[in-house]
This record gives sequence, C-alpha cells and structure tokens, in this order.
Amino acid sequence: MSAEESKKHWVAHAPSILTGLAALIAALTTVYINVRNDKPAPTAVAQAAPAAVMSTAAIAPEKVLPAQVKIIDLQLERMRVDNDGSLGTTDWTFDIQNGERSLFSVPFKSLVDNAGENIVTPKDAALARAKVSIATASTPEIIVRGWKQAWSGKAKAPDVVGKAKLNADDDSLVIEVKSEKTGGAAFVLYFNARIVQK
Repeated sequence: MSAEESKKHWVAHAPSILTGLAALIAALTTVYINVRNDKPAPTAVAQAAPAAVMSTAAIAPEKVLPAQVKIIDLQLERMRVDNDGSLGTTDWTFDIQNGERSLFSVPFKSLVDNAGENIVTPKDAALARAKVSIATASTPEIIVRGWKQAWSGKAKAPDVVGKAKLNADDDSLVIEVKSEKTGGAAFVLYFNARIVQK
C-alpha cells in the first residue's frame, strides 16, 4: 500500500473517530457530574450553621426588646361653657376620638354660659373615659367634635371642633372646642390623663 493510499484511508475514517471521541467525552462528563453530586458540598454546611444560630438568636426571649407602649386612662373631668350657642339653654353631645377611632361620647343637657353656671361635669363619669395606647416617641391627637341638639336630628358636620396632642408625660389635657363662625359656640374640655401601664 502506498503512502498516498494510507493517507486517504485515515482521512476517510476521521469523522467516525471524532464522533467516538465526542461520545467518550460526554460519557466521562456525566460520570464526573454524578460522582461530584453524591458528595455534600463543604461550603453549604459551613453556611447553614451560622444561619441556624442567627435564627435561634433572633427568637431568643432575651434578644427581643419589649414594645415601649404606655396605656393612658383618659377621663373627661369637666367642661367650661364659654358660649352655648343660643339665648337659652342648649343640649349638646361631644364625641371624643383618638384620630379616627372613637373613644366615647358624652351628652350634656341644658347648658348655659352664665358665669357661675357654666362649669359642668359628665353625668356618668364611668362613661366619659377610655384607655389610649401611646408608643414611644409618639403623641396621638385627641379630637373633640360637638353637635347641638336640634329637632331635625344630628347633622353630618359637627357644630364645634377642637383637637390637641396627648403627651404621656402630662397628667392633664385641655382642648378648646369652638365653632368656625365668629361669635359661635365655644367650650373648653378638661381631661385627666393618668398612666395605668408602662
């Protein structure tokens, strides 16, 4: 056999040889990957341990700070009538709210603004109080809305409005409640604000 015939013979088998080599490489790669997956990765174990420790520390009771919340017993003690909104006596109802949350409602009958008769107290003191939660560094807003009794019933919009911030460090709260109209009804509400839980 001449050298030229031998060269042609090898070239003719080259595609088969390359195909066989590719199949061998693929088989060896599969074996390698399967063997490597059977062994646990050491880095995964090292990372899992600190995560478990952190999780335990996060739920440990000594690491959890208690919520800094104060409970205030807010009680309407008395009210001064500066202008009852009429020439004679007038019935009024006042709603006390913490933001949008209603705390209590207090009715007053036959209010007058005459000196010596214009200081009144709630008829039932137990119904003129509520507890207010104050979180650390917060000052909730206490809003008072008042309606004058009318034959047509309670209007949607209040006749008088007043508001003030409730400070946990103060044991009292004073809110001026008045009409937007010049010379309209005006009242001053005096509250006790006693801390019952720290």
